[in-house]
Formats: sequence, structure tokens, C-alpha cells
Amino acid sequence: MSASSGTTTAIAPWGRWDRIAMWWILAGSIVYAVIVLVSGITRLVHQLSTRTWSGSLIVDDALPDSADGGTAALLRGRYESATVTLGDLSDGAFALLATGLVFSIITTATVACAFVYLSWRLLRSKPFKKSLSIAFITAGGALLIGTVLSLGFDALGKMIAITELLGEDKLEGFWPVAVQGDLGAIGFGLALLIVACAFEYGERLSRETDGLV
Repeated sequence: MSASSGTTTAIAPWGRWDRIAMWWILAGSIVYAVIVLVSGITRLVHQLSTRTWSGSLIVDDALPDSADGGTAALLRGRYESATVTLGDLSDGAFALLATGLVFSIITTATVACAFVYLSWRLLRSKPFKKSLSIAFITAGGALLIGTVLSLGFDALGKMIAITELLGEDKLEGFWPVAVQGDLGAIGFGLALLIVACAFEYGERLSRETDGLV
């Protein structure tokens, strides 16, 4: 421990190969965060500039006869989803779908940045800092709230878009007026909050033992 500088040397510093691996992890985390942010913003800009929406809609229809033209017998088969690009949507539907995308971008970027910061703290052999706990609390909360908001806006926008696609034929039309979403991100958000609590506890232990090392 250096008394003159006021800094504390890491108790268990990384070895040479550990540091190389951590630099690769940090670089990968940064690249991932940049890709997530750039791809999300690009999609949003394209959506706003062309006033179209691209995504997946639920389909509930039987497969065509050509699906089993070989020797194997297709006993059951139905379409579950279709990738579509929609235009001429109403202002309400378009605004809801764009808002859902914005929340999705913010949520994903926040989580990615939290892992970039974690990689940096680990590389410096000082993971137990108050700022890291705050970063993961923010990421976990953003993932929980952002996922719910993103799915909510997206689902409502899709339902309005489907009714506009069906027109007058809402009961017997091709598109079921139904949506689905992946709630797995909510569980991941809870996991991040648990990780934040673990870092908070580690930060308290580190602060209490600083004077003993």
C-alpha cells in the first residue's frame, strides 16, 4: 500500500494472460455495445424516414401442399409468424411501434454499457465500487421497466396495424388479432439486480477491510 499516493494496490492482481483475456473481453463488450446502439438507431432512422415498419406478426395458417412433396409424410404443420414490412399505417399505430423501438434501444444499450463498465472495473482489479452497483441497478431496472414498456407499446401498435391490414374482414382475415412477446428479459433484469446487490455487498466488505490490508 502506498501511503504517499493514497491508492491501494490490488490484493489479487491479474496475471499476464488474465489481463490479455480481460482486454479481449472489454474490447468485445465495447464492440457489442456499439453494434447494438448503431443498429438500433439505424433501424429507427430508417423507420422514421420511410414511415414503414418491419417486424414479425403472428400467423395461424396451414402449410401449403408443397410442404410435403417428398417421401416423408407431414402429419401436422402451421405457420407461426411472418416477417413483414408495413406502410401507410395510421399515425397512432406508427407512433406506438416507433416508441416501442425507442424503449428497446435504450434498454439494450444501457445493459450493454453496464457490462462494458464491469469489464473495465475487472481489468483494473477493482470491481467492488459503488459506481458499479449503481450501473447494474440502473441496467436491471431499465431492463425490467424498458422491457414492459417496449412490449406494451409494440403489442398495442401491432394490434392496431393488424386491424388496419384486415380492414372490414377482421373475423375471417388472414392475420389473427394477437401478439406475443419474450418475457425472458424480465428474468434477466431481476438477475442483474441480484448481481448489483452482490457488488454492493462486496463494496461494503472492501471498504471495511481497506484499513486492514
